[in-house]
Amino acid sequence: MITPDEANASVTVTPQGDSDKMTVHYVAPNGDPKEVIATKVGNQWALKETPTGISIDNTSGAVTVNYQGVQNGSEVSVSET
Repeated sequence: MITPDEANASVTVTPQGDSDKMTVHYVAPNGDPKEVIATKVGNQWALKETPTGISIDNTSGAVTVNYQGVQNGSEVSVSET
């Protein structure tokens, strides 16, 4: 589920169901296509890397991409497994 938050200039992506891996696709501020991978081990979620402007809630797996991490006006998408 992708939830925009215009007041905070961010987007939060939350895993659904029993997924244990989520890939968030976005465009970096410099225009390069990027992705960040969140994985669940046990009951904790973690990011393989944490670029500027990207954060994760280790309990829910919600990944937040704020204005510092994404090109203005670009699209954020997600795939889950």
